[in-house]
Amino acid sequence: MSSSGFGHSGDLSALPPRLARPARVVQHVLAYESIPQGLQDEVQRELETNGLMELVTLAGAYRLIAGVLFAFDTPLPDGTPPPF
Repeated sequence: MSSSGFGHSGDLSALPPRLARPARVVQHVLAYESIPQGLQDEVQRELETNGLMELVTLAGAYRLIAGVLFAFDTPLPDGTPPPF
């Protein structure tokens, strides 16, 4: 992911803390890194345990889907403009 987006090194400083903390969790998941305990605690307080688990699970699931799509060089449907 690009540094201007949601990737591991993306700048999240423009986001309000309530959005930046979950975004940092997703960055760690996408980078296959352990989520620092302090960040886990903060996000768990905001989203509760189920919300934190859902966030991590969804980020991992979308990474899995992306891996499969890229592994087979899945093309866009005919007539679809490039997304980037």
